[in-house]
Amino acid sequence: MARLTSAQPAQWTEHRRWRHVATAAFVLLASAAMTAAAIISDGRIVWLAWDSRAYWEAFHSATPYVGASVGTVGSFLYPPIFLQALAPLGSLPWPIFLFTWTAALGATAVALLWRVPRRARAWLPVLVFLAGADIWAGNVNVFIAAAIVIGMTRPAAWGPVALTKVTPAIGLLWHGLRGDWTAVWRVIAVCALITLASIASDPALWGAWLTMLRAEAGPMVYPEALPIPLYLRLPAAVAVVMWAARADRPALVPVASLLALPVIWFNGLALLLASAVLLRRD
Repeated sequence: MARLTSAQPAQWTEHRRWRHVATAAFVLLASAAMTAAAIISDGRIVWLAWDSRAYWEAFHSATPYVGASVGTVGSFLYPPIFLQALAPLGSLPWPIFLFTWTAALGATAVALLWRVPRRARAWLPVLVFLAGADIWAGNVNVFIAAAIVIGMTRPAAWGPVALTKVTPAIGLLWHGLRGDWTAVWRVIAVCALITLASIASDPALWGAWLTMLRAEAGPMVYPEALPIPLYLRLPAAVAVVMWAARADRPALVPVASLLALPVIWFNGLALLLASAVLLRRD
């Protein structure tokens, strides 16, 4: 009996190792297949790599914000810090960039899905679908979901959220409302310093981004997006964070970030992966 008991951990370790190998192989094969399909179709398959293509083209454009508009395919809308921070990745040829980006999204989604607690695993097919929709488009919502999960215990992780889609970082208020305003102001100060350094390095690019934002200002409604403007959703997002902090429900914080997205497209629902993972702490 002693031998059987001592052998069990080794068997489980071996099983876990092969599960990791099989999962990694699946992510790489799926990423290669999506990359091939996107290159062959050259944008003709609806949503396939449309966002990742916009990112890559922005890296290779001297004027990435010229003609950019919400809802227009190929538009790059994030702050210039995105381009500056990921410049080495953006310098890769398109097929290698797309494969790398897709594989990174897939690996992040798998890491989140593995952490979904047992009581929420009945929702795994829905969560896989939502993650797949974001990976299909090549957006950053899966990365933001991971940042939210990490940010609940390490507030610094909210920084990348604030420096990309900006408004979903409203979830950072969770820490302040629970008494840790020092962490909130520290993240804000670091983001401000990074932004100032970025502006100093390329003020013209930031001017172009602000010009684009002014042109897009207003309560616009976009086809295929939730028809509720941000100025109505943002107070609701703050209310959800306050409720989450008061009731000690961290799984509600990603819901607040979802409500605070600049525009809620379907693939934005990938943020709910973070809610599923944070049910562990509820």
